[in-house]
Amino acid sequence: MPPPSGQGAAIVPEPPWWLTLSRSTRTTGRPVVQAAADGRWETARELTIAGRADASHEALDGVVQAADDDVAIEGLWPGQAFVGVRWRSDETSAVDVALDRLRTVLHPPDSAADAWPVETALLALLGTVPSADLELAELGAVNAWASTGPEVLWQRGHGPGEPDLDNLLARRPDLTACSRPVAVELAVTLPRPSWIGIAVSTSGTEPVHRLDRRLLDDVLDRVL
Repeated sequence: MPPPSGQGAAIVPEPPWWLTLSRSTRTTGRPVVQAAADGRWETARELTIAGRADASHEALDGVVQAADDDVAIEGLWPGQAFVGVRWRSDETSAVDVALDRLRTVLHPPDSAADAWPVETALLALLGTVPSADLELAELGAVNAWASTGPEVLWQRGHGPGEPDLDNLLARRPDLTACSRPVAVELAVTLPRPSWIGIAVSTSGTEPVHRLDRRLLDDVLDRVL
């Protein structure tokens, strides 16, 4: 039956960026769970989810004690994707609870983790949904974000909606051919800093990870 005169079809809102990205990203295997103090992912500590709960919390406590300002936990599917959440270093209880939530969905895995692993891990760490208003898109080297130096691709409220990728990439040969996998990280700060990263490089048999422009464009087209 057509809608009454003067009324159009119902408008279905677009899903938020994090849902679009997480449900269109395919991963294989279980993620590596890691924690880092003050953004130093180069020295991230792996948290063994499959073992004793107190062992993973002891490892996490070591990271918290080493932090001056903040601590973050990530679920990392090597060479594929990662999700992460950051807390102030004095929010120890919240960090412990987040790790327990992640353990619940990953070990033993439940059906949600199998169907939508990226979404499941992000929501478990955060304990709620991220802001629907994407704030930042960066290109960087996985587990070498600070030492390599990320490149801002897009930032809410700054400049045009689409970056000049050709000029940007020409300035960063260290990201177009890198010793680490290269990823696009999409991030928000509400309700607390959280992010999804998608790998956009390939390596084959080479030790160098080469940026794949097609993969990069695909990720940006999905959310920007």
